[in-house]
Amino acid sequence: DPGKYVVVNAATPTFSGNLDLGAGSTLQLGWTTVVPTAYNALGTAGTTTITMGAGSTITTRNGGSPVFPAITLTGNATINFGNSTQAPAQADFNHAITGPHTLTLTSNGQGTQPLIELKAANSFSALVIQDIGGRGNPADTFRANVAGSLGNGNVTVIGASAAARSPQIRFSASNAMADSGILFLNGLGPTATGADRLVMDNGVTDTIAGLYLSNVKQISGVYTKAGIGSAFMGTGTGVLTVGASPTVYWDIDDSTPGAGGTAPAGTWDALTANWSPAQAGDAAASTWAAGQ
Repeated sequence: DPGKYVVVNAATPTFSGNLDLGAGSTLQLGWTTVVPTAYNALGTAGTTTITMGAGSTITTRNGGSPVFPAITLTGNATINFGNSTQAPAQADFNHAITGPHTLTLTSNGQGTQPLIELKAANSFSALVIQDIGGRGNPADTFRANVAGSLGNGNVTVIGASAAARSPQIRFSASNAMADSGILFLNGLGPTATGADRLVMDNGVTDTIAGLYLSNVKQISGVYTKAGIGSAFMGTGTGVLTVGASPTVYWDIDDSTPGAGGTAPAGTWDALTANWSPAQAGDAAASTWAAGQ
């Protein structure tokens, strides 16, 4: 039923049944001190299924390292890590989160930012990651560890404000995000420089439909830390391909802004290396590739 239920008892027993959070209800685990056994109220990972109704919330004011059971969404729902003065929990989602709804993961906890890991393929329709930690610790905050772990749609990262620190999202497995999904990276990452908003681990590849940085649409193309992703990607040699076909620009000299001066002249065909991935006209050009 709608209402707030707080679990603070150190003697909270384990159970293996299912847990149903009705529409608008809140389950809070912990209060002013860390009580690891409060997480027993979630049930048993691998056995329990938590059903979350529209507008329901699980909030952890408890720190610790909980492993969440499977979750079924019957409406848009929120899981909050950290509340008030308690350090955020470092949570593992080892079991699937299903249901065609939006899942929001958020935190306003103090202290060391959490490490949240998705370790199962999920089918939620959209994911919002809002201000998970991001208070000075440059370590990754949110990790997608298996293919399909970021769900079936868009992924949006939000900081406290456009100029504030924001969570880092780390792709630790190929094809973590849906090909049809759009990635929105708002805020300036955990170090507030903007240069570590996204990490693609070594050997990881993913293709998505679109990319926005601080609400500005980015060109289609192949993004790496060493290439056109250098301004927002952290350490890692993985590759993020944005759009089914990359956007390229006619450019005759690779250096002069624009296509090569105020009155550029040159060859416009598929065989001449006059096609640049940079709209500014200052990157190495190549020949035309089918589909561009």
